[in-house]
Amino acid sequence: MTDVQRSGSSAYLAGGGITALVRAVYLIREGGLPGENIHVFEQGGVTGGALDGSGSLQDGYLIRGGRMMEAHFVCTWDLLSGIPSLDDPHITVKDEYDEFNRRFVSGSHCRQLRDGEKVNVSSYGLSNRDSFDVLKLMFRSEESLGDPRIVDCFTPAFFGTNFWFLWQTTFAFQTRSSAAEMRRYFLRFIHLLPGFNQLKGILRTVYNQYDSVILPIETWLKDRGVNFLLQTCVTDIEFDLQPERKTATAIRYVEGGKEHRVELDAGDYVFI
Repeated sequence: MTDVQRSGSSAYLAGGGITALVRAVYLIREGGLPGENIHVFEQGGVTGGALDGSGSLQDGYLIRGGRMMEAHFVCTWDLLSGIPSLDDPHITVKDEYDEFNRRFVSGSHCRQLRDGEKVNVSSYGLSNRDSFDVLKLMFRSEESLGDPRIVDCFTPAFFGTNFWFLWQTTFAFQTRSSAAEMRRYFLRFIHLLPGFNQLKGILRTVYNQYDSVILPIETWLKDRGVNFLLQTCVTDIEFDLQPERKTATAIRYVEGGKEHRVELDAGDYVFI
């Protein structure tokens, strides 16, 4: 494809990660936009961003990350409740999730090793002071918190506890990470604490999350005519700058080594 074709209002999405795919689903499902009027520009050769997965028995496998789902991912389940499973189109991806996790319940027998031996993490090792500091961080408003690091909010002993080792490795925190982000994760996931030392309450996909989540969404979108421009790089957005508004007027992109330009109409949508 050398140029974007369109009729009526169109939507242009720079990047083909999970955010763009979800936007495209809801533009169709809730916004009533025809799929053929949605254009997704993706610089790489595959959609899904970090939720990719590829390889073979001969060449090895690449899975950059796995997202740990849980029962309170309300928006995620709303999304996947309308996407058919690729294995069985009579059920949704959410149905597939539910059935798989009824049969295979998460429960880790070992979450921490020290010198090659299992560590007993039945106790999180938090002192009264540590527990107080956790609650203090949780109940502060983000505005009053400012911009400290995690290391600024706890005593040195906290960073030697089982709780910290489990929490930081589960959510990829460092002591230098933002305390505000730590607070957000406390508020979002603290209900998992009773089973956190065994990863209880975590829901898994049948396959890697590219094949179980991204591919079904992409298939659903393609069936509705969504235009995916892979190996295509958005290089610039032109704007009309006025005192009262900033309006995108054109998108420049490179596809197959050739530069292209799409002029935007007043009724078009751009997501960057």
